[in-house]
Amino acid sequence: SHTPRHLAYFDGFLGAMMLRCALVAIASIGLAWTVSAESVFGSNDYVEAIVPAAPAPILLTVPHGGSLLPASIPDRTAGCGSPCSYGTCQPGEVDDVNCPASTLKDLMTSEFALALADALESTFGTRPGIVLNHLHRSKLDPNRAKGEAAQGNTDAEAAYDEYFAFADDAVASMIAHCGLGLVIDVHGHAHPEGMIELGYLVSGNSLALGSSEINSLDSASTSFASLLHDPHTTAGRTLADIVHGANSLGTLISASGYTTVPSSATLHPGEASYFSGGFTTSKYGLQLDGVDAVQLELPASIRADQQSVDSAASDIAAALGAFFETNYAIDISSGAGCPNVTPAVCDLDGPSNAYFFKGYVWDTSCSVALHGSCAIDDASGAQMMYNSVRLYRRLATKQANMQKQRASCTSPAV
Repeated sequence: SHTPRHLAYFDGFLGAMMLRCALVAIASIGLAWTVSAESVFGSNDYVEAIVPAAPAPILLTVPHGGSLLPASIPDRTAGCGSPCSYGTCQPGEVDDVNCPASTLKDLMTSEFALALADALESTFGTRPGIVLNHLHRSKLDPNRAKGEAAQGNTDAEAAYDEYFAFADDAVASMIAHCGLGLVIDVHGHAHPEGMIELGYLVSGNSLALGSSEINSLDSASTSFASLLHDPHTTAGRTLADIVHGANSLGTLISASGYTTVPSSATLHPGEASYFSGGFTTSKYGLQLDGVDAVQLELPASIRADQQSVDSAASDIAAALGAFFETNYAIDISSGAGCPNVTPAVCDLDGPSNAYFFKGYVWDTSCSVALHGSCAIDDASGAQMMYNSVRLYRRLATKQANMQKQRASCTSPAV
């Protein structure tokens, strides 16, 4: 079996993205984190989401931890031209220097995300959402724009779309339940300095500036734009506070003995290599929608074995709890402080034979089963009710998009 380590595998329809609803009722309309969650797999099990019905305000994405090497998807190669194009270059046109294709797996990053979710649950009684890419990076790189990520292969493009559909749904669930959230894009690096690197879309050179100069940078171009523009969050926070202040994530992590950049102890990377954040961090951190993002780069020492992974996950979980309390004024154990505690209700009230398929609710004629107060274009992240069970699932914005997979809409009712 190619089921990744530590992942619970649920029976389902082969090649179909089948939502196995945990159907866990939330105790009250007020905040109550839901811990139990089951997996949703994409086509061919290439991508997976593990999102509680009421997640903590944290989403872990893992783009480079996959191992699957299907022969039907050719290996990604360097591109050509300016701007770079991928998947269409002729022999002799490939430009490895200006249009490279990174294909190395980030070892143990999926294991780390799962360990971090376990640590958050054991420490705070709350569990984040997780989205995993199971394809090897040589086949798909979801931390890139689609053309470079999938290079024109139909199966890879489908996995890419499903990966971000899962992530979009998970983000909407965070917003629906808490009103804000943090996306943590989990990576591994091989830089010899061996630091934990946190990427906020602020360059290493900019981190080397003084605090007043950092604060003069355009905060809207950083991945913590929402926190810095949200009056709900702790008053007086500045960009310098977020990247290397006393209550910055880096400083809180470094308190457990990890050299972390940026932090109050290591303000900037100096001459060392440093990843400041990529496609996913930009996608979710720049929207001013209540969601912030950080690229978490783990050194090889933390990913050496499961014991090292578990130890670091426990320490980083504790740092995240303190970070939310001091910067968002939220207790992630209880959800106290979340600005949105009564999400709008959207009652599906579908036919009795409706079923969940590819993340949406369908009837047996392959029509989208949206009834009651659920508008077809409802993408607000509203609380969804179905068969008296409260769910937190974002609806697609267009009915046409829902019906795109019509040929696959043949699963029996569940």
